[in-house]
Amino acid sequence: SVATLQKYFEAAAAEFNVPVALLRSYAQVQSNWAQVSESMYGSWGMMGLIEQGNTMQISLGAMLLGSNTAIIKTDARQNIRAGAALLAYYKNELKSNGNTYEDWFAAVSQLTGLTDADMRNSLAKRVYNTLQQGSKTISIWGEIISIAAVENTITPNIEKNGNPGQLGNGTPDYPGAIYNLTNSNFNNRPAGASINFY
Repeated sequence: SVATLQKYFEAAAAEFNVPVALLRSYAQVQSNWAQVSESMYGSWGMMGLIEQGNTMQISLGAMLLGSNTAIIKTDARQNIRAGAALLAYYKNELKSNGNTYEDWFAAVSQLTGLTDADMRNSLAKRVYNTLQQGSKTISIWGEIISIAAVENTITPNIEKNGNPGQLGNGTPDYPGAIYNLTNSNFNNRPAGASINFY
């Protein structure tokens, strides 16, 4: 339930001294708070932790937690804890000593696990946009996930790194992709109805 997940986020944030709003927003962008199985990109769980090729976040998370990879892949609480532990680890590795949201940006970018710098930056900025604007969605079990907006989380230093909707290679996903967005050709909403949730 949403209430249980809120407790998991709060506990992980306190355990690893990570801003809880950042964890919530990160999980929202990665999975809409769903503990999913492996994606085609090798990411697992609510926090979208990658275990593929040279990116072995789940193995590193298991080492940091003194746990095992199978639990992090399948258990929502442990997946969130691993995400928080990795975020704190990356921030420490990057020698970022401050504790403003801006000071966490590089660690969030690293947590994405993406190899392309533009894509890492773009996804991190999506997390920060969710953090700043808030979010209201419906979970896979039908509950509303409401994330309150946190003001002044995107500073000029973060914003100047590019438009979150534009990737450096000009594609939405990988270098060979064709960037050809079109209008939807079907919907069943009454005329004039707005979208409140996704």
